[in-house]
Amino acid sequence: MTLPATPPITAQDINVELGRVASAPFSINGAEERALAGIPSGAIAFTDFLGKSAAMSVTFVDTASGNNNIGSFSINIDIGPSDANKTVFIVGHTNYPGGTSQTGFVSISIDGTPATTQEFASADDGSSQGLASWIISAEVSTSGVVTVAGTYAPFGVEGDTVIASYYTTSDFNVTETLGDARTDASSPYGTQVLIDVAEQGWLIAGSTSSIQGVGMSWTGATETYDDNIVGDQQGRYTGALAGPLSAQSNRTVRAEQTGSFGTEGVSVVAITIVKA
Repeated sequence: MTLPATPPITAQDINVELGRVASAPFSINGAEERALAGIPSGAIAFTDFLGKSAAMSVTFVDTASGNNNIGSFSINIDIGPSDANKTVFIVGHTNYPGGTSQTGFVSISIDGTPATTQEFASADDGSSQGLASWIISAEVSTSGVVTVAGTYAPFGVEGDTVIASYYTTSDFNVTETLGDARTDASSPYGTQVLIDVAEQGWLIAGSTSSIQGVGMSWTGATETYDDNIVGDQQGRYTGALAGPLSAQSNRTVRAEQTGSFGTEGVSVVAITIVKA
């Protein structure tokens, strides 16, 4: 449930939102209370709890694109509203000339904050093109448009990059991160991961293919975006989100396209998180 958006609000209301009985001991300065209000220190009031929810949520915000300049990129993207406890997830997609597989990042940041690479998967499509999918994260409390900047490893492979932004304002633990990449010579073209999900957990996923003009479909998550990569290296990018979910082992998360295209490449990455 969510606490009332307007007064009055009581200690009993807050206890129930935190999963306690209404008459349980309550301290407005308690760690759980402050986490719910989003006020980690300093003055706190009952009005700080208005409209707050103890349930974890993950929100999709935006997509943006740009070129790699000899393996480096700098792309501006909206990361949503400001919050002192916000973690931003960036899902990335890149296509580049075949022959050299990208393996990760020399450096990667969100709004100047060094980011953690949660997962990276790349492949060569078996002919003339390479591709990669990845997920990074960083604590960024600001709002609106920021710069996501990175340099791929190995350095020097030009191409096209598309990114998507998500955020959560909950403290969380990572349940699992997985990625896979492959080439296919027959329809449907696709790849998948089998990932664990905790009770009330969330899943964020992304996939990149070297096939342009044909939409991708998801199993195990709900699509948030799906479009062509437009640039020197053509392809398709898509992302998906699911949650809150029940506890599961080896949940199938798959992205695929149907058609007749010869040998093509596809990669997928996924991360599952749960409220700490």
